Amino acid sequence: MDGIRGVVGHLHSLGFAHNDLNPTNIALDGDDNPIILGFGSCKRFDEQLLSSGTYGWTDECYATSARQHDESVIQKLEAWSMEEKNKRATKES
Repeated sequence: MDGIRGVVGHLHSLGFAHNDLNPTNIALDGDDNPIILGFGSCKRFDEQLLSSGTYGWTDECYATSARQHDESVIQKLEAWSMEEKNKRATKES
């Protein structure tokens, strides 16, 4: 998750929000470093959006790009990641 936070933090430092973070928009390279995908909703802060993220990963329907959209999804991704890790550990034992 630190890698995802770093990538998203860099994007935010440039004045952009991804606006559609979810597990299907995150890949891992051979060293387990995150690669963020799906930049169709990536816009500068406060720019108009055509869609408002992926159902189940957004807290609300939103019309403009904002940092808080990514930040709230990162919290959900952390919880989801822990659940998935626990499921794998249970299957392996």
